[in-house]
Amino acid sequence: MKFSVIILLFLILCQTPNIYSQSTWFQINPYPQARSLNAVKFIDQNTGIACGDSGVIIRTTNGGLNWSMNVMQERTSLKAISFADAQTGFICGAKKLNSLIFKTINSGVSWEAINTGVPMQYNSIFFVNQNTGYACGGLGNLSGKLLKTTDSGNSWNLILQDSNIFYQVFFPDELTGYITGRNSRFLKTINAGANWTAINNISPSISSLFFTSSNTGFCSGFYGPVFKTTNAGVNWTQQDLLGIKKFYFYSEQIGFGIGSTGIIKTTNNGDNWVVLNTNPSHIFNDMHFFNESTGYVIGSRTNYGGIITKTTDGGNTWLNIDTGYYDYLYGIDFATNDLGYITGYNGTILKTTNGGITFNNFSNSILPKEFLLLQNYPNPFNPKTIINYELPASHGERITSFVTLKVYDVLGNEVASLVNERENAGAYEVEFDGSNLSSGIYFYRLEADGNIIDTKRMVFLK
Repeated sequence: MKFSVIILLFLILCQTPNIYSQSTWFQINPYPQARSLNAVKFIDQNTGIACGDSGVIIRTTNGGLNWSMNVMQERTSLKAISFADAQTGFICGAKKLNSLIFKTINSGVSWEAINTGVPMQYNSIFFVNQNTGYACGGLGNLSGKLLKTTDSGNSWNLILQDSNIFYQVFFPDELTGYITGRNSRFLKTINAGANWTAINNISPSISSLFFTSSNTGFCSGFYGPVFKTTNAGVNWTQQDLLGIKKFYFYSEQIGFGIGSTGIIKTTNNGDNWVVLNTNPSHIFNDMHFFNESTGYVIGSRTNYGGIITKTTDGGNTWLNIDTGYYDYLYGIDFATNDLGYITGYNGTILKTTNGGITFNNFSNSILPKEFLLLQNYPNPFNPKTIINYELPASHGERITSFVTLKVYDVLGNEVASLVNERENAGAYEVEFDGSNLSSGIYFYRLEADGNIIDTKRMVFLK
């Protein structure tokens, strides 16, 4: 399975005046492997966890200066993190079927793989207290499944099945919960998951769900309208907005949203919304507000490049922040008012230590400086082995190469094509399975843009 490095949390794009500021965001790369990191969670201002493709979990205990890495044996794409308390946390994943949820009881120092007995693609995990949690997903676009634990994740029970895959599970309190899914599937429970009823007349599928209180909440689809409830989901009223992918409420009355409409704001608990900022060339995905006046929105331009934009007047005007970093930006989180992180493409994390008041760029990115093909391991192997290779950056910026990685027998016949695509600078890992081959000597060769980089020998012993 191939590792492609990306660090992820959410994505955003925004329009702002053509004004740029310098920043105290500086770039940190936990690892140069270019693995995709899909979620990040900070337990406190020093300790943070991120997870991503190929079973990667990384952890920092010094505010992101250094990271340690675990690679779970089940090489799936890990995409959701939930902590019941500072010590106990859970990670689940998707992309391929598995029945594992990973648990830590020491703030992420080590992780235990818990077999739920229910193989599926896990999309969301949510804990309402230290003992009780829910995880949902499904099989492809079909067969939605919801699991529940009441013993802090040590065992899980399948409590709900559906004909549509589930996207998100969310509980405003211990009894009341919601599930969103494909084909406008929207379910509610008022007895901690014992029974579920369908919420109808909401279309298309819900991708964003947020509650400001037990009674008042908002939901929206990928490209559909926004709906609001004031009676805990019994009734929903459609609002004149489209495609809001994330809501952020600073207080019960003052909130912001981002999506295809742009950046929007309400000052009366969502009864009315004002569009603050819109640009068709920007993709909106994540934001953080310190108060009703000051906040950040981040994302990407459709023609390539990341954006950080800031407001100090409640969204009336926006200031673009120039960090000198131009890749896509996906997510933002602040551990304190001063200490914040932004995640982006190709395994990059940007960090600020003063709340972004002033911005000076510093980068200690450690992308490879030359092409490199490493010896496979284990070698000899039966039947699987791992092949690592590195693609260099040029002049400190990421470049792309058209890469092929192929396996040949001793007669020069191609027996497997492992990579055949354009890739960014970074380090990669590919799993080769020789189950269908005979025992013997094989060679694997790396090429970039038509040039042979290196060829190495490996031995398959059944």
